[in-house]
Amino acid sequence: MSATIREKLGVEVDPYVILGACNPEFARTAVEREPSIGVLLPCNVVVRSTGGDGVMVDFMDPSVMLDLVGEKRVHELAEEVRTRLEMTRDAIATS
Repeated sequence: MSATIREKLGVEVDPYVILGACNPEFARTAVEREPSIGVLLPCNVVVRSTGGDGVMVDFMDPSVMLDLVGEKRVHELAEEVRTRLEMTRDAIATS
């Protein structure tokens, strides 16, 4: 995102990257369980500078978005996705 802002607006901002972290298998399963869920799929992970050498990794809790559809099987899937995102975040934090 920082490169796009620099290119489009000529403004320098701290490093900020948005990663598309969508897992095709999870996405397929979610759409099978609730066809209109595509608008809610939480597929972004943000990696941003916190100043100096600090880095923050942010992601939306999938349950927050996917629970909007009220489908139990989608909630179960969201819990699994959240667990995997947390494991990835924790692995990054310890490396």
